[in-house]
Amino acid sequence: MAISDIVTDLPSLPRLDLSGSLSFRFGGRIEISGEAEGDYRGDLPITIEYL
Repeated sequence: MAISDIVTDLPSLPRLDLSGSLSFRFGGRIEISGEAEGDYRGDLPITIEYL
């Protein structure tokens, strides 16, 4: 699987809100082998832990 043509609405200087969260959208082209052509949409939670 390969992801290309990624676009986002993330600002150039992103900042966490008061609860330590940051929300943004991104999209791109996912290329997979096989016969699964179509348009897909979904949510992808990303969690970051600071050391």
